[in-house]
Amino acid sequence: MDGRPVDNALFQRAASAKAVSRNLTADTGALRTALAESLQRVEQLAGELTQAREHIQNLETALATNRQIGTAIGILAVRRGLSPQEAFDVLRHTSQRSHRKLRELAEDVVTDGDIPIA
Repeated sequence: MDGRPVDNALFQRAASAKAVSRNLTADTGALRTALAESLQRVEQLAGELTQAREHIQNLETALATNRQIGTAIGILAVRRGLSPQEAFDVLRHTSQRSHRKLRELAEDVVTDGDIPIA
């Protein structure tokens, strides 16, 4: 026996193992790239979700504020015999003169029944 069949079989197995190793390395690189892209997309989606939640919170606050202002307008209109536009103008002018936010002033009107005397 001259050893050649065994050497050839070992050589073929070694070559095959190297090929598998190269394929695994290539596959690992592709997987790393795909994973990096996926993580980047997850981060992007997380940022979008945070923005959407903030937007929802802002809309909920605006809705509550709008209701509060509408209630204050109604209170002023009834108590002072004003139209809704006139009552809003009173709220707006008082807000500007007192350097207070309109929604804060409206909250006081709803609580106290009229514009607080400063």
